[in-house]
Amino acid sequence: MRLDLAEGRTVEVALTSGQVHALTGSGAVRLSPAATPGRWRVAADTNKVGVVRAGRGLDEVEVRIRPKLPVARLLFLLGYARRLDWRPEQVGAEEHPDLLPALAAAFARAAERALRQGPLQGYQHREE
Repeated sequence: MRLDLAEGRTVEVALTSGQVHALTGSGAVRLSPAATPGRWRVAADTNKVGVVRAGRGLDEVEVRIRPKLPVARLLFLLGYARRLDWRPEQVGAEEHPDLLPALAAAFARAAERALRQGPLQGYQHREE
């Protein structure tokens, strides 16, 4: 089973007792029983994003917690927190549902910018 949540949001789903046990031990989400028997409210904590797999076999649950911010904004904030040198220009960016494609696209753009002038002289083979 796969659950897609947004950071800080709650969904109501049917879970087996094994899935409840697995999710309770994961530390990634909070569970509370719903009004309907067999259904549970699954709440994603704030300040936690990513993917967690809990349980085994038929009781395995994959929880994907998306950031409440767009990925481009999240990357900006991560860079700001690390005190990286960011430029103030506006940047065109596509929305990606997952973090990996967003990071790959950002890396590709950075590599393209870095290589526009050609490789650094120290990395070129020279015969003298």
